Amino acid sequence: MATATTAWNCVTRSSRVNNGVAIFASKSEVKASDRLRVGKVQMVVHEGLRVVHNAKVIGARKAQNGNSRKLIVCGAGMNLVFVGAECGPWSKTGGLGDVLGGLPPAMANSETSLFAKMATATTAWNCVTRSSRVNNGVAIFASKSEVKASDRLRVGKVQMVVHEGLRVVHNAKVIGARKAQNGNSRKLIVCGAGMNLVFVGAECGPWSKTGGLGDVLGGLPPAMAANGHRVMTVSPRYDQYKDAWDTEVEVELKAGDKTEKVRFFHCYKRGVDRVFVDHPLFLEKVWGKTASKIYGPVAGIDYQDNQIRFSLLCQAALEAPRVLNLNSSEYFSGPYGEDVVFIANDWHTALLSCYLKSMYQPAGLYLSAKVAFCIHNIAYQGRFAFADFALLNLPDEFKSSFDFIDGYDKPVKGRKINWMKAGILESDKVLTVSPYYAEELVSGPAKGVELDNIIRKRGIQGIVNGMDAQEWNPMTDKFTSVKYDATTVMSAKPLIKEALQAEVGLPVDKNIPVIGFIGRLEEQKGSDILAAAIPEFIDQDVQIIVLVSY
Repeated sequence: MATATTAWNCVTRSSRVNNGVAIFASKSEVKASDRLRVGKVQMVVHEGLRVVHNAKVIGARKAQNGNSRKLIVCGAGMNLVFVGAECGPWSKTGGLGDVLGGLPPAMANSETSLFAKMATATTAWNCVTRSSRVNNGVAIFASKSEVKASDRLRVGKVQMVVHEGLRVVHNAKVIGARKAQNGNSRKLIVCGAGMNLVFVGAECGPWSKTGGLGDVLGGLPPAMAANGHRVMTVSPRYDQYKDAWDTEVEVELKAGDKTEKVRFFHCYKRGVDRVFVDHPLFLEKVWGKTASKIYGPVAGIDYQDNQIRFSLLCQAALEAPRVLNLNSSEYFSGPYGEDVVFIANDWHTALLSCYLKSMYQPAGLYLSAKVAFCIHNIAYQGRFAFADFALLNLPDEFKSSFDFIDGYDKPVKGRKINWMKAGILESDKVLTVSPYYAEELVSGPAKGVELDNIIRKRGIQGIVNGMDAQEWNPMTDKFTSVKYDATTVMSAKPLIKEALQAEVGLPVDKNIPVIGFIGRLEEQKGSDILAAAIPEFIDQDVQIIVLVSY
């Protein structure tokens, strides 16, 4: 992590390191600063060996080349046990036997010999921690002059991870910056925390998906895990997912005027804890004996009890981080706890922030938790009869957040409740899937679907939807007969185009333009524009392929 020539170099690989602090300093720095009080230090320098415990920085010496060499000297005689298949001279086939023959006597006779091997750079802090048990760490980067100048450099706990999307910093603070060799000030921006993120949604691809919502909950969480966060998704268990196992954890939740029991199923994929909420309203109603859809028996018709179903989902999502003891990850273990950020997606999860404020925080739970509410499709808002507010088991103080009047007769005429409105008003942050869509939502009643004023007042941030490069990889796509990458795309795509023409029964001709449309046949997807445009060019030498869903 610290690549300059001046660094403090500390390496920790223990899985049980707690409250550890590693500090390298020169003798003059120790004398000059009463801030460099070192508590406990644990370090590993070879295959996981613990090197220092309860160490103190007591000085430094000049190396033969005249440069100050940073040293840590053990403050106590340690108990070291070297273990190996060889130990020279009794057994030896090579270097392993030599090391176990020669290094232990050196450690017995000198406190500093092994530490001298560790200080390979001349001035920087370079900390690498792979512990799954270190919490509340602080990572600080600064130059030697900043150490002397700043009274903020009291170092508490350190935790960092730097490989394949592991947690990088937990509760870290950026104290300063250092000068690189080129003379430019290099800002060391450290993530404010290796965060606990819980994505909640009615869909989660590939297990359940009708559109973009399922894609986002399928692809974004692994990307966040690769950035160093601990990530969970919570979605309904609509089917007997073969890769998700029963955790045997059961909780009781209030749904309407009944108390319902839900269970949690779990699998660990691509660095993400996938949690599925099991209840008959999900499994039996959808892919059980009814063979129905996620939101209704057939497309365009909703289940009458969708409010109960998604109320259960929101409450279960609030329980999961506290009650599930998850240990699939190499780097994280145990419950997520209450220091989490929930990412609620679309109207089905809008109650999450309301339950958080009404049920948990008054009881002293989730006091530091936050909710980000993400709008994927403003057209679906969860509008229901105002009398249905009683089904949600929320205090009357939340009624104003749900209260909504529109000019439509469905589901009832007049006053209604609007789940999405409540999600927008009660969440800590409102997001959507692109900056342009954010602009559309506040442009007026038509594109904001009558919530434009609420969104404009609340504020919204658009973040461009990404693409799951693992799923949408043309080199491994199982649905294409010709694989390609950036170097072969121009030669491969004409072949794929001809294969598509043949598959749908069109004349195979690589020179004919093919226009494709994929989406639902509704105005929001631009199908009306397509329908109006087709007569304008259909008589030309062109082919049109439309793949739709209803």
